[in-house]
Amino acid sequence: MRVRGATGTWGGDQMHSEELLALVLVVWLLFRIFYLSSHARRQKARARQRSEASLHRLLAHPPFRAELEEGFGVPPPAPPPNNNNNNNNYNYYRQLLQQQQQQTTTAATTSSSSSLSLSLSLSTATTATTTASPAMHRLTRLRLALVKLRRLELREEVPSAALLPARFHVSVRRCKLLKDSWSLLLNRPLPELLATSMSVGFEGELGIDAGGLQRDWFDSVGRALAAGRGPLVFVGDGLGPKRAASDGKDLRRMLAVGRFLALAVLRGHPLPLQLSGAVCKHLLLWPLSLRDLQRLDEDFVRHRVLPLLIPGGLQDLEVALGHVLHFVAAPSAASSAEEPPLPLLPGGEERVVVDSDRAEYLRLLCEEKLVGETRPEVQCLLHGFWDLLPLGLLRSQAVTPAELSALISGTCDPDPEEWRRHSLQNRGSSPRAAQVCEWFWEVLGTELTAEQRCLLLRFATGSSRPPAGGFSELRPPFAVEVSGLGSPQHLPTAHTCANKL
Repeated sequence: MRVRGATGTWGGDQMHSEELLALVLVVWLLFRIFYLSSHARRQKARARQRSEASLHRLLAHPPFRAELEEGFGVPPPAPPPNNNNNNNNYNYYRQLLQQQQQQTTTAATTSSSSSLSLSLSLSTATTATTTASPAMHRLTRLRLALVKLRRLELREEVPSAALLPARFHVSVRRCKLLKDSWSLLLNRPLPELLATSMSVGFEGELGIDAGGLQRDWFDSVGRALAAGRGPLVFVGDGLGPKRAASDGKDLRRMLAVGRFLALAVLRGHPLPLQLSGAVCKHLLLWPLSLRDLQRLDEDFVRHRVLPLLIPGGLQDLEVALGHVLHFVAAPSAASSAEEPPLPLLPGGEERVVVDSDRAEYLRLLCEEKLVGETRPEVQCLLHGFWDLLPLGLLRSQAVTPAELSALISGTCDPDPEEWRRHSLQNRGSSPRAAQVCEWFWEVLGTELTAEQRCLLLRFATGSSRPPAGGFSELRPPFAVEVSGLGSPQHLPTAHTCANKL
């Protein structure tokens, strides 16, 4: 009996220890859940305050100034002395433009040769992704590297990986698409925006996001921006910041737009919009060239810049304008006659331009023309973009403006042959179904315009642009299925989450 009692006591002690251990684990799990949830609530509560504080810091900092290429504004060598038609400078102007364009192209090619140069100007970089397979592979590897490195940086910013949100959920109303989107991007913590998974829901619409709703959200917001419904406006060769209202709301929207553009790059969803070449260079702090200014305003370059690049041009320009040049900005379409000209430097309204400081005057004049009216807006756009994709990370991967443009915008002309090559086809069991498939691809390649192909792609997948790396990156692959159900008048249907038509 004594032995049994001892055994029973030992067994009771063992059960008591197991129960105590289970209780400790339960308490620890409850505390962990409470701590993580309270941490997430605190981060969300502080996100809005941090956005406002970030905006105030940006406005308090010195205004953004664009970098210009070395030698910008320095007059080139004089024309040959045997050129006796001194009064006709038009051909010489054209030669200067061509020379500047060749120098810009050569510099861009040299600087990006180590990272597979696209060898294209920014205006045609997105079209190149449909035919340049090495360039598409480079874009694919580049995006994956940016995602990996950004998440590693984010992991180092917190004491534990458990504190990082696992999912970023977007819930917006279609009737208030931009308003809800900007509010969400500004009021959510940055770690949540960079969560490993993302889902989208539209209020009042039934649907489970398996990829299609996410593509739909990115594409819909991009289309709204391209249509001028946001804080972007068409300038020269693409979209750029427009002058904000005095209430500061547009600056907040510009900060949100910057985050949206970076989020599209990280999530791999090219947008149906085209940023201007100057904006893509601003995002990387690349120096601007005379070619960028020409894309913005060719008349300004022809009538205000090029005359100062030839011998005697300063005097000729002053005669044509009817006044002596001072270090002040050129009048713009938005400025009134009563407004005094903006000095390009302190005391500029009193300083007269002479031949010895033409280069300095040209640099200041052109820089003011490129970003002068939208400095706060450009600054907010850049820092919103860098919140999710820091400048140092972009530079570490040697990203070029052309590559960044392709990552943001993809291609606006899907290649029908590549589309078909990377698609699945369920022709069905009948020859009739096979014939319908052939008709589909024939119409797609020969009868539809580029814009119509984009609309078809959006109907079937939710996005009007293929991935930056081409249709081979589309997951799941695009599929065409011929169904025998329904009547001959049955309209095509799409499953955007499955990319099936």
